[in-house]
Amino acid sequence: MGQLPPGVDPSKIPLLPPPAGKASNFIDPPSLAPIVEGVGGFFIAVETLLLILRTVSNLKTFRKLRFDDYWTIFAAVLSYGYFALILRFRPVARHQWDVPLTVATPSFYKTVFAFQMMYGVTIFFSKSSLLLLYHRIFSPDKAFRYKLYAAFIFVATTTLPTIPMYFAVCLPGPDGWTVPSLKCQDTTVFGYYQGPANIIFDLFALYLPASVIFKLNMPLRRKIGVLAVFMTGTL
Repeated sequence: MGQLPPGVDPSKIPLLPPPAGKASNFIDPPSLAPIVEGVGGFFIAVETLLLILRTVSNLKTFRKLRFDDYWTIFAAVLSYGYFALILRFRPVARHQWDVPLTVATPSFYKTVFAFQMMYGVTIFFSKSSLLLLYHRIFSPDKAFRYKLYAAFIFVATTTLPTIPMYFAVCLPGPDGWTVPSLKCQDTTVFGYYQGPANIIFDLFALYLPASVIFKLNMPLRRKIGVLAVFMTGTL
């Protein structure tokens, strides 16, 4: 937050000027926070339930956890941290002209930086944990393994590079955290490839078990039921 003229109250100044015909609302503005927090909290709860069921089942069946289980647990821990950062964006989950300038603190920009840096690693571990589970179940199929390796390389090359990319554009300059980087505030260009890449991977992750299951000698209804079990992993 830069220097303001004497006597100016930053709590009455919006981050961005309102468009024509609009006025800033700092009291009860419309906000996306309830929707984001509700949907995110729901999926965190589902993720936790499935993780507990998987862990307990493996401990009872095999008396131990395997590598992909630990990988999945670590991915879950990362998702909890990522969601915790999302919760900190509640004050800005509204039109920017409804956000007072007092929000623009060094603490806020550090949160933005941490959020951007965690994105790639969180997505990578979450998606690759599903591939590791597939590898344990379907590893005897050589052709399937090659598909898994290709998928792993794809998810790694479309998520992990975002870490140095965001680091390069979001790390503050000599003025420190008091002056936000305009590049970091506008990182939508990264979404032009991240969005399609995520969709491609999710569709391929559904195709992988289906390509094996539908070759099995069992009734169609049972094949669909087995595939539905694997589809829970896409959550």
